[in-house]
Amino acid sequence: HSDQGWHYQHESYRHKLAKHSLKQSMSRRGNCLDNAAMESFFGTLKSEFFYLNNFDSIESLEAGLVEYIRY
Repeated sequence: HSDQGWHYQHESYRHKLAKHSLKQSMSRRGNCLDNAAMESFFGTLKSEFFYLNNFDSIESLEAGLVEYIRY
């Protein structure tokens, strides 16, 4: 990735996390394995669910996601 996650280091982003009592998780630069599980999940989600369906609204997308994940 060329952006190297600069937006996750931005002060305003870190303040939003702190405001909601969230702890940021960042590894050393160049460690591509950190996101491998989520990248795989989202790739599968898109190919098995998102690209195969049409959604009339955000609500129908959300309902479909709930059913997909529950399955």
